[in-house]
Amino acid sequence: MRIPELLAPVGSMDHLKVAINAGASSIYLSGKEYGARRFAENFTLNEIAEAVNTAHLHNVKVYVTVNTLIKEDELQDVMNYLSHLYSIGVDAVLVQDLGLVELINKHLPKLKVHGSTQMTAENQLKLDYLESKGIKRIVLPREMRKDEIKNLKTNMELEIFVHGALCYSYSGQCLMSSFKGGRSGNRGSCAQPCRQKYRLSCLNSEDYYLSPKDLSLYDHLKEIAELNISCIKIEGRMRSKEYLAIAVSNYRKALNKLKSNKTSKSEEISLAFNRGFSEGQFNYASSRSIRSGHVGLKLGKVCNSENSQIVIKLDDGLKTIPQKGDGLLLIKAKDDYGFEISQNPLLTTFNHYKKGRNKEIKDINRKDRVLIIKKVKQNKKHHFNLNDSTAYLTKRNRLTSKVKEIENKGSSFIKSKLILTFSIKNNYPHLKGRLTLANKKEIECEVKGEVPFEKPLKRSVDTKTIKKQLLKVDKYPFDIVGVNINYDGTLFIPISEINKIRRELFKKLENKVYSLYSNKQVKINLENEGNALKTDQYSLSYYTNNLNDLDKINNVKRVYLEIPPEDPSVINQSREEYNINYMVSYLQNAIDISRNRDYELIWKWPDIAHDNL
Repeated sequence: MRIPELLAPVGSMDHLKVAINAGASSIYLSGKEYGARRFAENFTLNEIAEAVNTAHLHNVKVYVTVNTLIKEDELQDVMNYLSHLYSIGVDAVLVQDLGLVELINKHLPKLKVHGSTQMTAENQLKLDYLESKGIKRIVLPREMRKDEIKNLKTNMELEIFVHGALCYSYSGQCLMSSFKGGRSGNRGSCAQPCRQKYRLSCLNSEDYYLSPKDLSLYDHLKEIAELNISCIKIEGRMRSKEYLAIAVSNYRKALNKLKSNKTSKSEEISLAFNRGFSEGQFNYASSRSIRSGHVGLKLGKVCNSENSQIVIKLDDGLKTIPQKGDGLLLIKAKDDYGFEISQNPLLTTFNHYKKGRNKEIKDINRKDRVLIIKKVKQNKKHHFNLNDSTAYLTKRNRLTSKVKEIENKGSSFIKSKLILTFSIKNNYPHLKGRLTLANKKEIECEVKGEVPFEKPLKRSVDTKTIKKQLLKVDKYPFDIVGVNINYDGTLFIPISEINKIRRELFKKLENKVYSLYSNKQVKINLENEGNALKTDQYSLSYYTNNLNDLDKINNVKRVYLEIPPEDPSVINQSREEYNINYMVSYLQNAIDISRNRDYELIWKWPDIAHDNL
């Protein structure tokens, strides 16, 4: 079983440290332009360089998203931007635009390209085509199902989303934001109109009809690891540091357990921002959200809200019991009410509660539990009867300290292995280090002290003291696996000098790690690119799904013909329901009509065509 790479979103420099410390194997980020999350804070080129150096020192890969559609007048700038990224040493760029892929292959052939999910590579033929273009990894559409992924055959690495927001359309295929507000998702400016409420006039009803629940495949990591998946991806470059810390750390813990063939359960994952979770199309389980904002962890149902208290019948098996300072959300139909718990709640059994004996219980694993929350002044200001509301935990105070610990005291998932050798040459201290990175590459450095050892006036510096100083790793993500000391312990030198040469060695190793990934930047000039293709002659193409048009069309070079549903009254007819005889007959009629016309007739296939269609 292959344990996949864990890819985390990073929207700013503040998020970078959190992602690394929480256990990411790799991170993805964007520059100020050409990324599909234009309204995230994002990175300047200098910040990308700093992020790449920091990540590589921690054995974390960096992928930069350049996944918008590129306009012709941007090509020169974007190619030189890519050249700069290549020189910085990014591990890959994430691209949607196939024309850009061609230019990268020509001008930056050593720059690794990952195909963005916007390429919509949902079938084997598309995968074969993208592999022929030199793409090294493809991010599969979120809409692909487990059995479809299992049947794919490719030498490219496969990456899938496992957590985060879902688009109501196929990724990259939605034009709703463009139509509704002039903000293109394919240019990084999606206004997310699918998250708004809409009114159905036929039902006189308003709801979040287009807003899907968020994706979470946390409980299916074992199935994913058994597929040919190289990388699992968490969505959320515009989410908070808390979201990042909770999501990444929980997925890392679960992946680590998989190494021993163990599975994990987590209620914490629901406390990171979500609109409710679904398994998406991976397990045929998409569903729409009940609200556009954070829902949280489901606790149970409110069974009573009288006598200045709210009584919640907790779901059996729930491990997370709300405490003072935590945030709750009560949802009933289209009404919701949120508040913070102001006093310590009481956990008891439903039987105790019904008998009026509210005796606190300590065993949180018991069944038929209720949580009694005392209403204070602010808890009484709700506009609907809370009975039968579904209760959710939206904020967990206890997690705040965990997030801070991850941010300030965590470490990278894989540390570099360091062997130190200390010796004295002509009375001067020498320190040599051999650093083995996660990619198995080795780096060696040596430093010489400027202050010599001397005969001691009082007492010498022994080998134990020297080893103790050398084992201090400071801020560095090094795992010192060996310390060799060639010294008899009879001389003296200030401890500060030992610390000094250790710091000098670590700094040298750090700089060598940086230089290991960097490349020479090349200036790219596209002024003469494609001149041979430029012409003053233009040709027109025509799209139709109506046979009657074929006999009337003139002065066009091509006609793209799409086969309409057999029964036009069935609006949502799926491709599986098409009658093959009807399709063949339709095409034969089209050929007969167009036989003596001066245009090419091209059968337009559906934009989305799964292998089983």
